[in-house]
Amino acid sequence: MSYKFNPFSGQLDNIGPPQGYFEFVYNSSGSQSDNRFNDWNDLYAKIIAVDGNKRIIFEQNETLPAGTYNLDGVEFFCYIPNALGGPEVTLDDGFEASSWVGGIINGIKLISISTAPIITVNGLLLFTVLRAASLITTTNEIFDVQAGSFFVLVATSSAIGTSSYTYEIVNVANTATTIVSMSGQDATLYNDSVRGAGNLNIYIYSNAVDPSNKSTTHTNHSGGQNNILNTFSSTTGYNNSISGLIATDAQGAIDEVVVNTTGDNGTFTTVDSKTVTVTNGIITSIV
Repeated sequence: MSYKFNPFSGQLDNIGPPQGYFEFVYNSSGSQSDNRFNDWNDLYAKIIAVDGNKRIIFEQNETLPAGTYNLDGVEFFCYIPNALGGPEVTLDDGFEASSWVGGIINGIKLISISTAPIITVNGLLLFTVLRAASLITTTNEIFDVQAGSFFVLVATSSAIGTSSYTYEIVNVANTATTIVSMSGQDATLYNDSVRGAGNLNIYIYSNAVDPSNKSTTHTNHSGGQNNILNTFSSTTGYNNSISGLIATDAQGAIDEVVVNTTGDNGTFTTVDSKTVTVTNGIITSIV
């Protein structure tokens, strides 16, 4: 929590969780000091002691050990895009997140080799995969969405699954719903990334996403699937043929609207009928 000195009471007032991100570096081959850690359990003890959003920066490929961890508010991050060899973060067998409202960003490749789900979704969960990050699993789903739960997986310029199928990323149980939101450049949901009897809704929010990048084949998914493409379309420029204005360019249209809607202000009252003459949007006579 964050505190502020109150000069009237002489006390420290609790003003809630801090804003922004607390940043920590994890490098198992490096030295440990200040916010740099080479021991995952030492790092975890530090992040759970801090309220607010936390960012863990990875500098090389790492394997995170078995254990149960609460990763709410935690973002896995790196400074090297995946295309240039961004780090692989492997979740070892027995690694479990009791909850993870957070995500991975900027080239992180998250790989699960655990024989059990990484995250069990009971209720509502949002997980983000942003800017050339990716999710891969080889032995069991990463997200196990329980009956009646609602899971949103956001992929922005990132990939969910692989073209060479290994295992489903999401298991969505009957009466549960999973939404995959795809935007940015070349966001991809690969075939056979989802299984289970629950509902799957796929949204593409950008024309920059090739519609073929949405997955249409999930062999082990028996639930309903709804594909909603191009919900957001490209912005249409100013068109004077349908605007009702004379100007042929956007700035001219703005100037025309300003001129035609600017005038004196006032309140007028009359007790009999009047005829009002308007020229170019301006009242020129009342008789």
